[in-house]
Amino acid sequence: MNLRTRYSLALGVVLVASCAGVLRKNFTEDPTGDAARLTIRPAPNQTNYIDAFEDPDACKGAMDLGGETEFEAERTVRVAPGKLFGFNVSLVQVGAQYPDYVASARKSCRIAAFFTPEPRAAYRAWMYGSALQCRLKVVKVVDGKEVQVPGLRLRATEVGMGLHCVD
Repeated sequence: MNLRTRYSLALGVVLVASCAGVLRKNFTEDPTGDAARLTIRPAPNQTNYIDAFEDPDACKGAMDLGGETEFEAERTVRVAPGKLFGFNVSLVQVGAQYPDYVASARKSCRIAAFFTPEPRAAYRAWMYGSALQCRLKVVKVVDGKEVQVPGLRLRATEVGMGLHCVD
């Protein structure tokens, strides 16, 4: 095998690994006392995946927010206040053999939410429905009551050459 063939194979492995999510970064929670808290609840009886966006303005750069595999239990993350934050929740057809980002032909429903968290605020998000039709609800919690999130924007996403918005 010549040097050119080796480089071609190495490049192919890197491209496949990055498309499959192998080289994804992990989301780093905000360690400050001003961090906002986002509690995310998975849809029951569904396969759920969750990512944060490295570049929420461009809706690109998936970072692992829910663990390397599907997330099954409610999870709270600390997010930086005062700057745009975006996360994506995916529901995939239950019983499928491969993770959502590998098998593009599988049925799935993906929705991303974008907002600017306020210091020390609490937010809740939950996905409901199925891989064929789903909804994402995001609220701010003020004195135990759920209120609208100022500036919240929901967008459809898809996986191709990386997770990105389609609308």
